[in-house]
Amino acid sequence: MSIIRRWQRSCYKRMLKARLVTPKVVVLMDGGICSQMLQYLLGEFFRKRGCKVVYDLSFYTPAEVAEAKARVAQDEMNAVQTGNNYQLALLDLSQLIELETPEGFLLENPAATIELIPLASPDEIYQLALGCKASIQAAQYRLEGSKHSIRIAQSGYYPQLTLSGSLGTNYYSTINRTFSQQMSDNFNKYIGFNLSVPIFNRLATRNRVRTARLQRENYSLQLDNAKKDLYKEIQQAWYNAAASESKYTSSSVAATASEASFKLMSEKYENGKANAVEYNEAKQNLMKAQSDELQAKYEYLFRTKILDFYKGEPIE
Repeated sequence: MSIIRRWQRSCYKRMLKARLVTPKVVVLMDGGICSQMLQYLLGEFFRKRGCKVVYDLSFYTPAEVAEAKARVAQDEMNAVQTGNNYQLALLDLSQLIELETPEGFLLENPAATIELIPLASPDEIYQLALGCKASIQAAQYRLEGSKHSIRIAQSGYYPQLTLSGSLGTNYYSTINRTFSQQMSDNFNKYIGFNLSVPIFNRLATRNRVRTARLQRENYSLQLDNAKKDLYKEIQQAWYNAAASESKYTSSSVAATASEASFKLMSEKYENGKANAVEYNEAKQNLMKAQSDELQAKYEYLFRTKILDFYKGEPIE
């Protein structure tokens, strides 16, 4: 038996030397997360030197291995779906700002931590919005114009004095006189006054005045409705900003707590006090808390920018 084994080893060494076979290294994966990382790096060390590396997962139960594979497949699918959603959102944004193509269009990431600035009251924002909101200014201009329309209509009650005049001259080529002589001889002038006293059109004038006053009332109501709608929009935007601020604060606290919990779970898993299921559950909770914090941060920035828009501040 020993002769056969020596002969097999001798043949294997010759085949290795002739590079007819690839050396095989089996790495046993066991222990905590740090041990697994070290074992993985050890396998990669042999792989780069041309060895065939096989990771032995017999330390784990088949259920744990199947769960890990399923989790990896789910993470890969989520990564693909998230990347696709990002590209579609980037395409929509580029079309809104009328870019020809989203290629090369990059978004600037906000700072990792943002400073919470106290929100101005809805009344303060409303007073600022009255002076810069285009719809309010347009309604005010229409109301001012309707007041002048009333005065124009009321002018029909009063007499009108019209002054008219004209100056002219003629030139004829058939007359044997110079151009300057004809211009002087044929020069004529006219001036006249016309007085119009309204007597029989007072009914039509009164109707025009009533129409102008109704138009003024209509524009006044439109201005009041525009102001009410503006104040309602500002209140809704303010409540949304206040809610997003509270949500961001709570999510930051939750993310910090989840990070501390995951750190403790990692230590327990490294020391064999927790299994892979508990470790992965803690990791998923941490990732969800961080994702919620990131979403809350972007929502807070978006809601505060809406308030800046109503205040007339430039959006940066």
